[in-house]
Amino acid sequence: MVLFTGTRSQSTAVPFTKSIKFILQEFKATIDAVHIKEFRQISTKDNIYNCKVVKDIRSFYIDVAINQMGKNRQVYRLNNMEGCVFLSNTLLNRIFHGFYENLVVNGTSPIKCPIKKGNYLFRNAFNKNALPQIHPKGNFSLNLRLKANTHDQIILDLQWIYRLIKA
Repeated sequence: MVLFTGTRSQSTAVPFTKSIKFILQEFKATIDAVHIKEFRQISTKDNIYNCKVVKDIRSFYIDVAINQMGKNRQVYRLNNMEGCVFLSNTLLNRIFHGFYENLVVNGTSPIKCPIKKGNYLFRNAFNKNALPQIHPKGNFSLNLRLKANTHDQIILDLQWIYRLIKA
């Protein structure tokens, strides 16, 4: 596994709702170096990352977890969602759909299975559609994990540390 870390030094506060601000504190990406060779920032202005896939990904599973730090509280959890089924119709999961639409930059050519070798662009930025609308204030970690099987063969592991505070 190879770790790529993108820590924001300046405050990255964006409105989440009228009364709540989102502040990104840290971002980490860990790749398996088998399917993905690189996950690196290519534009600091737009906070765009390039993901270089070097081995076709025929099928994969998605785990998502949002945990409230310091309170040992799980806000949201999704395990073993079939990635190819999701990519065939991203509206199947209403909560994750907004997050996906916010993250993926490839717009005109949607990502489909099998995911072919090549470069894929992702935006590390949040808006009100990226997280569940019912979300408490506090300090959180959001983990997004792509796995080659339902066990723990991780292809890509993304982690965001963030705060939601009163605006």
